[in-house]
Amino acid sequence: MKKIIKAFLNKETILYLIFGFLTTALGFVTLKLFDMALGQKLYLISNSLSWVLCVAFAFVTNKLFVFESKEWKTDILKKEIPSFLRARIASYFIEQGGLWLMMDILLFKERIFDFFFFRLNILSFYSIHPTALRKINQRIV
Repeated sequence: MKKIIKAFLNKETILYLIFGFLTTALGFVTLKLFDMALGQKLYLISNSLSWVLCVAFAFVTNKLFVFESKEWKTDILKKEIPSFLRARIASYFIEQGGLWLMMDILLFKERIFDFFFFRLNILSFYSIHPTALRKINQRIV
């Protein structure tokens, strides 16, 4: 049990959570700015634009600080970017679907549930990301 706890309580996990929090903060700020610029009726477009900025921020911060990968060569990026985007693209559609359900079907007036979607994404990204899983498995064994 101690090995499992140690596998999750380490520098990488703590940094991942810190940058996940910063990505969430960026998401809230950019979402609000896009909502103000485009109007709340275009909330799916605002969310999409915010998502793109957050994914770019998360890729760079995770690459540099969490996984400590300093290589920016094209052949390395061709491997890292698709791996990084796989879970995020799936979560994008889940988030967009959830927003549509809440705003258009259930007719919520406020976007109070955005925080839930952002938190869910941070947890799902870390649990799905192959590099993270490999590193955790190496620590447990």
